[in-house]
Amino acid sequence: MTDNEYISALKLLIDSAISVGRDWLWNDSDIMDTLTDENGFGLTYDDFVMAGFKEIADEYFH
Repeated sequence: MTDNEYISALKLLIDSAISVGRDWLWNDSDIMDTLTDENGFGLTYDDFVMAGFKEIADEYFH
């Protein structure tokens, strides 16, 4: 395996892990409810956006 093939495979693996993580987080309402509460304590919209979860933040906070 060449360096370029290795890098491409690694990028694909990372992208897949991110996608699975987003799906898992989005589909588990207990986790979302634990991360934030009605008083605004916990993770904020900006925290989600900075972590790369803008789509989830848009749906959950707005």
